Amino acid sequence: MGRGFDDALTDKDLLHLMGVRERMKNLFDEPLGFGEDSGSAMLWKPLVDICDDGDNYLITAELPGVREDSISLQIVDGALVLKGERIPNTTENVECYHRVERPEGPFSRIFSFPEPVDAKKIKAHCEDGVLRVELPKAEIGDLEAVQIEID
Repeated sequence: MGRGFDDALTDKDLLHLMGVRERMKNLFDEPLGFGEDSGSAMLWKPLVDICDDGDNYLITAELPGVREDSISLQIVDGALVLKGERIPNTTENVECYHRVERPEGPFSRIFSFPEPVDAKKIKAHCEDGVLRVELPKAEIGDLEAVQIEID
């Protein structure tokens, strides 16, 4: 007999649906590409949290494995430009991998804000693979490009 709309779902049915949902999610999360090298050119975006505490915008970015000297922060036209690169580990034997999920290579993120920021008072600090950027709000935005040093 077929299942009717008013039949209760069993735990097995729910687990099956959760598995289908996870497979669909992974399908859309996979990078699009052709050929065997499509994974090596994977683009990635570091995960960030953005907070407005009233006086500042606070950005926290996860950058594990990214050397601090490869991170660039700039204010360009009132937006924060975060760029960097996670260098591929060329010392390991790539033939041994069955799966590679940690992306490598260059990344770039651009963040604009509803209020202008004081580019000359921005503070940035990187520790344990986490970048924290404090962007004080300003009355008048400074539109010139500014390089930001990371402490």
